[in-house]
Amino acid sequence: MSRRVLFFCDTTAPGGVDVCVRDLALAALEAGWEVMTAIDRDPGADRLAAELAANDIHSARITLHKQWDENERQSAVDRALTEFAPDVVHVHLPAPWAGVAPRERALERGIRLVATEHNVSASFTLAPELRARLQRVYRAARAHIAVSHETKRLLVEQFEMPADKIVVIPNAVDLAYWRPATVVERAKARRQFGVQDESMLACVARLTQQKGVDVLLRACALEPLRSRHWRLFLAGDGPDEKALRELARDLEVDERVRWLGWQSDVRALLAAADVFVLPSRWEGQPLTVLEAMAAGAPVVATAVSGTPEALDHGRLGALVPPDDPTSLSAALARAIDEGKDEARLRHAREYVAEHHDRAKNLQRTMALWTS
Repeated sequence: MSRRVLFFCDTTAPGGVDVCVRDLALAALEAGWEVMTAIDRDPGADRLAAELAANDIHSARITLHKQWDENERQSAVDRALTEFAPDVVHVHLPAPWAGVAPRERALERGIRLVATEHNVSASFTLAPELRARLQRVYRAARAHIAVSHETKRLLVEQFEMPADKIVVIPNAVDLAYWRPATVVERAKARRQFGVQDESMLACVARLTQQKGVDVLLRACALEPLRSRHWRLFLAGDGPDEKALRELARDLEVDERVRWLGWQSDVRALLAAADVFVLPSRWEGQPLTVLEAMAAGAPVVATAVSGTPEALDHGRLGALVPPDDPTSLSAALARAIDEGKDEARLRHAREYVAEHHDRAKNLQRTMALWTS
């Protein structure tokens, strides 16, 4: 008799959580599991639904996000559990307060529960009633996965979740897919983006407050970065795009910024880039940083949550405080001046291979379903 796993994910915006859900669902299929996903009916989840459908994975589009009525959410979860009758429920949490109903309902039915905490910040707060509900869920679940040790620390120290129920399994990437470009591939990619002798800064991020693109634009307008010869390429879309374009014009850097929109494949962008930058205000553990490291791009990022762990606490890339355009400007100018340190980039890829290999970490995750 085949085993069944049901994924719940209430994210309403494309991003790293989508990639994790997709990769884990495909790995489960390959391992012989029957797979079903329940994702939010908000249009922001359409891309994830399309990717899953392209791989013959059925997605129930239900009311999961906190924007919907609580009773409606619980009824939708009950229908999904009854329809699929899973052996395992795995809930993916874009924030600690997400996915409460699927977790509670699965436990009430005696279904093995695993959940992944993708995004935890010291700035998050939980109402006392919600905190108590989550603590009960944590104690009864098989495990909650934290994507970094800092995520686990915040869950235990700030939100008082039981440490013995939290397993750290870092985010991971496919090293065969994300690899350093050859000299020929890099030259072709730079021609594709129209880059010649200027330095190319690349950022892959949703255009939201979380990702701090406004801080990056302000850094671009400051010395020492402003006087360097560079262009910034931004891959991503989101609700703040109009405001960010206006900010770039106000700062008089708009002619040096290229807005690429959402991109399904950013390998050429990373191949062409001289520096990859991620100026987030908070994160879980950003896949884009791991992808850049695996692809051989120097990284400048903010020291938030799991990002320092990904960069081995600054040994494999530059770390700056969040919301600090002055420090970011200086770090980017220094990265441009220093150029690519091939030994450091090689060590960065080796570090990703050791700690963030997709196949290994997917196997560790699926082992929690049966152990």
